[in-house]
Amino acid sequence: MKAILSIILFLIVAQNLYSQTKADSIIFKYENAKSHEDTTTALRDVYKLFYPINNAQSRRTALKVLSHFKRKGDIETEVQMSLAISMKLIECGDYNGALQLTIPHEEYLIKRQVERGVFTLFSTVAEAYSYSRNYDNALVYYNKIIDYASDKHDTYWLIYGYDRIAYMYAIKKVPDSGLVYSQKAMTIAMDAKDGEWKIYLWATIAKNYMAAENYDLALPFLRKSLKGIVAEGSFYYSIIPVYNDLAETFLNMKVYDSKINQKGNPTRIKRGIITILRISL
Repeated sequence: MKAILSIILFLIVAQNLYSQTKADSIIFKYENAKSHEDTTTALRDVYKLFYPINNAQSRRTALKVLSHFKRKGDIETEVQMSLAISMKLIECGDYNGALQLTIPHEEYLIKRQVERGVFTLFSTVAEAYSYSRNYDNALVYYNKIIDYASDKHDTYWLIYGYDRIAYMYAIKKVPDSGLVYSQKAMTIAMDAKDGEWKIYLWATIAKNYMAAENYDLALPFLRKSLKGIVAEGSFYYSIIPVYNDLAETFLNMKVYDSKINQKGNPTRIKRGIITILRISL
């Protein structure tokens, strides 16, 4: 029994030493950066700590790096690291952890007028609330994005804010409001002649028609979105949700393809699933 406890204690100490050594390496690289590129490289090292996702030891290392700059009173670096770590925490499913690292820095970033930081914080907080299904608080922060983007005349973030609010309303089953915000986003995208944004806005419009159970209207928007994503080869929007929505739409429209399974018995397969396998429409 004592031998087992000794081994466990040794492993704990070894893990802490490794985390501290790795943290010290990143801190040294960051503090001795001679260019913006060097600083970016150090931040990338923080990101890399989270691969594979949900590695507890890597998370401890990242938080050790953050604690170092917090103890030093280096608020600028602390905020930058907090935003970087919080985005990875969301990927790990630690939404409360992400909120704890971001919300306290909201006032600082707004007062310092760090536009990119403000938008990053607002979107990160909104996503954390959204993924944790706290849609009302998510809407609060997406609206903050719209207000800030309007003040700064930032078209990209304005479209983003309207689109995400439209998506939230689709999830909340309030499609009438969702379609209003989708139309606002689409109008701005059209005026800006931003063809790439339209690809994603079509998918959100479809989501709201699906929420209204109007699948006949959802289908053409999903088709346009999918074709646009394939044509653009864009990585800003996952193609999988569109395929999933197509499958759901076909199912609710009672559109099936008849297939014969391996035993020779007739099997009704959703056309959406067949579409996914063929990767075409």
